[in-house]
Amino acid sequence: MHSPTGKRGQGIESLAGTSAALPHHPPGNSGEGTAVESRSNPLSTEGDNRTTIPEHLASLVRDLPGLVLICDGHGRIKGWNRRCEMLLGLPASDLAETRVLRLVAEEERLDLGRRLSALPDTGPFEAMVHLVGGSGGRIPVSLSVSSLAIGELSLTVLVGNKLPDGQEADEALRESEQRWKEFSELLPQAVYETDAHGILTFANRPSIECFGYTPEDFLQPFPIFRVISPEEREKAIRNFMGTLQGVRNVPAEYTAIKKDGTRFTMMTYASPIIRNGKPVGLRGLALDITERKRMEEALQAANRKIMLLNSITRHDILNTVTALMGYTALLKESSEPAEITSLLGKIEKTTYRIRQQIEFTRDYQELGIQGPQWQAVQEVATASTALLRSPDVAVEIHLEALQLSADMLLGKVFYNLMDNSLRHAGSGLSLITLAWKEEPRGSVIIYSDNGTGVADGEKERIFAYGVGKGTGLGLFLTREILSLTGIGIRETGEYGKGARFEISIPAGCYRASASAR
Repeated sequence: MHSPTGKRGQGIESLAGTSAALPHHPPGNSGEGTAVESRSNPLSTEGDNRTTIPEHLASLVRDLPGLVLICDGHGRIKGWNRRCEMLLGLPASDLAETRVLRLVAEEERLDLGRRLSALPDTGPFEAMVHLVGGSGGRIPVSLSVSSLAIGELSLTVLVGNKLPDGQEADEALRESEQRWKEFSELLPQAVYETDAHGILTFANRPSIECFGYTPEDFLQPFPIFRVISPEEREKAIRNFMGTLQGVRNVPAEYTAIKKDGTRFTMMTYASPIIRNGKPVGLRGLALDITERKRMEEALQAANRKIMLLNSITRHDILNTVTALMGYTALLKESSEPAEITSLLGKIEKTTYRIRQQIEFTRDYQELGIQGPQWQAVQEVATASTALLRSPDVAVEIHLEALQLSADMLLGKVFYNLMDNSLRHAGSGLSLITLAWKEEPRGSVIIYSDNGTGVADGEKERIFAYGVGKGTGLGLFLTREILSLTGIGIRETGEYGKGARFEISIPAGCYRASASAR
């Protein structure tokens, strides 16, 4: 630690140009002072036009009970009171013209110097610092710093009091917490603090915005568990108590609830707040991981489905090839034109089925590889079914302003549904419609036609692999594509009046403009 006396170079001390210290007045004297130039450049150390500090000012501060220092615009001490000499244990000769930052503990000079430099712009401020006395001891002081203009004279005034025993730590703690809270406001994540009972004591702005609340909502006691889904609150309370007692301190995943009831997946990180060796609450960070969770689940599902693909399609294609070889063998032995024609037809149909199975493996292999993407449903449905359109069947698509988070094979869903109608709805088919509506737990896309429909006993079986009058692959793939992002599909039509497929979309997997609702 450097002594506060003598000249020790410039460096950090040059920042004192914005500090203010009270002019020293030896006992019995009125105290001397120097005029200070205008603060157009508060960091400047040039020029020192000496002017006596007004007598009335010197008399006013001389016997004040607290520490008082008056500085010029360059941070040089021009005046002080008797209490300053007594507190610091320094004679007048060591205070006069000394830069005020020389009296401050070295590790605190930079921060105080910056704040002093900004004083003309930011206005008065308070700070807790350690002053270094003549004996080299550190003296904790609470300072109030402000500017003083007397005519053309511009001064900085520091008024302080020595902190009682124990208060130094309290002041440092409060200042540290204030800086932490100010910093947390700059973070994009939700940052919060609670007391030992889980009552919220602090939440930064992103916290309020993330959960859809307003600052007024927190005027009354707000339990942190209120934003956790009811089925997971017991787990949240156990984790809270465990973290508070230091038993566990690991990330926790919950289903969170916004003020409007919307749910999302949240990951929290928390640690206990310790005061006097005891936990008094938790400080934590909350992240919305809904998108990440959805992509992880989609990729895991895709991996499972590819494993299934390898086992199913190999078996099916081998069986179909075996049938093809059998027809070929019969064809070689046949000489009847009618039988040859029949066998050729079966060979053609079997070959087409192999082709369909190979195309299915291509689509199924691509399933989930890219992860879910937000897609405009009107555009996807229109483009994917364009090649199936027929002048005999009207197609109406009313999915404007709706977007889905789904696999990039979403177009296959609409293609397969329309292809299913064209193949199996019968000769009476003349209209296919696509529309959507919102419900309390999400939204529903409704695909319907005016064909024969699906019998009650077949409504669920049509989605199984290999079931149906054709290849039995289209509707199976349709359900698989949708399931990657938690979207469901079922057939709800009345047999004889047409098919009706309801695609159920959970909240969070769709979005739409307000005008479309």
